[in-house]
Amino acid sequence: MYGLSRMKSPNLKRWFLHYNKPESRKAGRNVLTLHWDKACHMVNHFVTVNVDSESHENKRQPRCVIRGFAKSVRFLKADGLVTAVITGV
Repeated sequence: MYGLSRMKSPNLKRWFLHYNKPESRKAGRNVLTLHWDKACHMVNHFVTVNVDSESHENKRQPRCVIRGFAKSVRFLKADGLVTAVITGV
């Protein structure tokens, strides 16, 4: 069996992100959609801290996502860019 498990800590929540082509075209730069805590957030960069992550293929769009479990996600805004800091332990 492969994949990530939440068995280590039940208070972790699932997150995943994927490339957002329509928003990237509008913005003129790369935009990622981060799904966290029942909401989706447009971000330009992401940083993981003590978080295991994996790629996952879907049969429908978005075809490829990066996903994992995290304790919290913070959003930092500077110079018109949004960075998501995804924290595990």
